Amino acid sequence: MFGHVYLVFHDERVPEPNAITFEFTGSINGVGDYLGTLFGTTKGFYKFSLLDYKKRDHDLENRSSWVYEVAFTDDELTTFKKNIAVLSSNEYHYSVFNLNCASYLIEQIRSIRGQEYQQESIFFVSPDSTIRWLHKKQMIGTPLFIPSSQVKALGYFNKLNGEDQSKVMQAFAGVSITDPPSSDNFSKALSASADYLMARDDNFSSRVNVFNIKKNHPLSDENAVKFYDPAEIDGSATYSALLSNQGLIFKFRPGFLDFENESFYGLRNSSTEFLGLSILLNTKRLELEKFTLFRAEAYVPDEFLYDSGSQLFDISFTNFRR
Repeated sequence: MFGHVYLVFHDERVPEPNAITFEFTGSINGVGDYLGTLFGTTKGFYKFSLLDYKKRDHDLENRSSWVYEVAFTDDELTTFKKNIAVLSSNEYHYSVFNLNCASYLIEQIRSIRGQEYQQESIFFVSPDSTIRWLHKKQMIGTPLFIPSSQVKALGYFNKLNGEDQSKVMQAFAGVSITDPPSSDNFSKALSASADYLMARDDNFSSRVNVFNIKKNHPLSDENAVKFYDPAEIDGSATYSALLSNQGLIFKFRPGFLDFENESFYGLRNSSTEFLGLSILLNTKRLELEKFTLFRAEAYVPDEFLYDSGSQLFDISFTNFRR
């Protein structure tokens, strides 16, 4: 939900499946560890893996990837590899706020260049803020975008008119399409949707149908999805003021992230927030309305190409006194 950042040691522009990955992660083994991620008491560690495993896990979570090449010299890369070989044998503290995948990784990269890392927020370090820092230091360039199978499928599906979208859904429901559209986008929508559904459909007969659709509609590596570059997004905190019948309400949300964005697709009606503050001001008093330590909510409708579901996790103080 918050994003993830890790290193890939690869030879090709599009990283090969067996490329080695290096990341920092928390050791989550129960409710206590989940709560510990809010306070920095959960154990964390560096680990190596293969890119194919990471991509498969991320795709099942409907997560796309941005690949940036880090501008290390040969000597810097050699030093970095030596350093991380030592790091992988130790345990560390993990927190979702400032002891996470982004903070630990940026510390290792920063130390190679001897550069000072200035956080966008005093409260947390996020993967996208790490990317922005690397961009400002001219250590990365334009990314290669690798969309998830869901994002790619929706990219083609959303290009179709309503009638053709209905025919795509009918095809995957096992209904024979007597007059299929001849458009290239229709064929691509079928193929990309088959890629998405194949890994998620547990019913044997419907999987056979999905396989046959894919076989009859091969898809090139074209990308129908517009994407943004996280390095170019303003990472400043969110401030707002609202006039109500109670008075003027000031909201300060330094860790608010709204996923209502076409690049996220499958996370519609979803958001996360840490350390939110709401203050009421009127002629009689100044008081705290609400303090949010952590809040995550999501509502994804039961629609074609979406993993439906809803969730709400909220640790907040709310002042109900009036």
